[in-house]
Amino acid sequence: MKIVFAPWRYRYILESAGKGRCFICDPVGEDRDMLIYSTDHSVVIANRYPYTRGHVLIAPRAHVGNIEELSVEEAVDLYRTLQCVLRAVDAVLRPHYYSIGVNMGRAAGAGLEDHVHIHVIPRWCNELPLEGYDDGALMEDMRRVVGALRRSAGDLCGEPETPNFTDKT
Repeated sequence: MKIVFAPWRYRYILESAGKGRCFICDPVGEDRDMLIYSTDHSVVIANRYPYTRGHVLIAPRAHVGNIEELSVEEAVDLYRTLQCVLRAVDAVLRPHYYSIGVNMGRAAGAGLEDHVHIHVIPRWCNELPLEGYDDGALMEDMRRVVGALRRSAGDLCGEPETPNFTDKT
């Protein structure tokens, strides 16, 4: 497997340093545009600094830093949402395989330590890195992918719940 090199992600580190805002609980601006799907207990958003096309994050609505802190109901919903997202990404992008992971804690690579989330990274044999895209082209492609994933997730998984980001339970 090739390592995906994504130097544009450095901007995320600089932009998020010291903000004290959770982009999952309190999406603003472009973060709100990245919302794809939600349930009573989970939310799916596109990664603004993706490793590959279709790189999404699945997070519990509960602001917790560790999967062990989730209730059984929240954990089950998180993994049902993962199954839904895989079906939606399969339908839209047809990847050959996935890298799926959870980084809990800074030492594990978590950029957002306080809100656990699952990375779903579609992968293709002989994939090309995104580093050749300029920021504008990458964002435009991402908007198209997000729209397609919203439609696909709605069709394959049922109508999403209306996100209510003021409820921090």
